[in-house]
Amino acid sequence: MGELAYRLGYQSEAAFSRTFKRMKGSSPGAARMNAHKDITSRSTGFAEARR
Repeated sequence: MGELAYRLGYQSEAAFSRTFKRMKGSSPGAARMNAHKDITSRSTGFAEARR
C-alpha cells in the first residue's frame, strides 16, 4: 500500500488510510478483504450455475 499512497501523492500510508476510510467508510485492509470475499463468492456461484 505504501507505493500506491506514494503514487497518488500522499506523504504517508497513514494519510492515505485516513482519507480512504473517510471516503469509503472502511479501512483499505477491510475493503481488500471484502473484495476478496466478493470474488470468492462470485467464482463459487459461477461454478454452481454451470451444473
